Amino acid sequence: MSDGYYQCSVSVGAKGGGAAHARYVGRTGEFEHRSKTEKLEAVVEGNLPAWARTADYFFQQADKYEREKGTTYRDVEFALPRQLNPEQRLALANDFRERLLGDRHAFIMGLHTPVSQFDGQEQPHAHLAFSERMNDGVARDPDEYFKRYNAKNPEKGGCKKLAGGSKEALDETRKLWEEVANEHLERAGLDVRLDRRSLKERGIIRTVPPEQHWGPGFVAKLTPDEKAEIQRKRDLQKEVDQIQLRENAQPWDLAAELAEVNRRAEILTRPERKLPGFGKMPTQQEMAAEIREMREQHEKKQREKAAQAEKEKQAEIEAKANAVPDRHAENEKAQEKKSEQITAASPGTPPLEKTRTVTAEELEKEPISEADQAAAQKTMDVHLDDYEQQQEQEQGLAPGM
Repeated sequence: MSDGYYQCSVSVGAKGGGAAHARYVGRTGEFEHRSKTEKLEAVVEGNLPAWARTADYFFQQADKYEREKGTTYRDVEFALPRQLNPEQRLALANDFRERLLGDRHAFIMGLHTPVSQFDGQEQPHAHLAFSERMNDGVARDPDEYFKRYNAKNPEKGGCKKLAGGSKEALDETRKLWEEVANEHLERAGLDVRLDRRSLKERGIIRTVPPEQHWGPGFVAKLTPDEKAEIQRKRDLQKEVDQIQLRENAQPWDLAAELAEVNRRAEILTRPERKLPGFGKMPTQQEMAAEIREMREQHEKKQREKAAQAEKEKQAEIEAKANAVPDRHAENEKAQEKKSEQITAASPGTPPLEKTRTVTAEELEKEPISEADQAAAQKTMDVHLDDYEQQQEQEQGLAPGM
């Protein structure tokens, strides 16, 4: 699935500019000459009140009767997918317009298709200019139509104006265009979809400044070689963007590497830069080699990271093992402490010798004689008797203290 070009913006026009903008959208009057450099695919107007013969006349009256400092129109400009043919584009534009406006707002919509001076391809787009006044079925003359709305007695005031201009309203319009356009693209069987999210939200990182808009006069001064180089830069930027989109779905990050590719791909980013002698663009083969190198470097880093993690894990296991207390050593210390307590309780009595575990093999080699066993038992009895007497004395003295 590839990404199509998404563009949808909203602007408003002040009193005095409504009729001129309607002629601009319809390519009439002083804007008729534009049809010589671009194709006017369609002009649609509607939802006009009974007194308005045309959209041009409607917006003339809006310029005349709308309140001072009021707005006479709102314009939605949206780029149409060039993958669709003119009939499909018109159907798409009408569907979007109907879902957005319904029958509530007088409008004029024009579909314009200029040709790019860089790649020679079509750049279809549409302007949907509509009045913020909402039709309510009440018959009004032009001077009454644009008066302030009267909530208590609508027939005594003008048409209610659309409450908009908020970020939420703009987001809803942009979302609607994305949904309607993608429905038509899917219906046409095209493997293209529009995405209204910003580059940052989609995980695309660019280190070069955005390309500024160049007017026809500026572009006309460029040589064919300069135009070809600029177009090549654009194509390369699109390729880098697509690489990031693909790799963002993978478990590894190319941000730093792609930033370097972006840096090398920069050839013309600001109009004030001199056009002759701008940097040389890398070829497709060089790009492919660079991307392969980036992947190899990333995989090497991942292997080194995994090896380091394993090493740290083993060190942690060894540290825990060394931290486990030696039970045998603790038993010996406890035995020594008990022997010291018994010796302190019976002065003159020799301390107990440290005990150790005697295996069966040792007993077979050096069996303990009966005399040694008797002597050891006697010593143990003496120590125990003295210790018990001391405990009894201490307990007997406690009440009288």
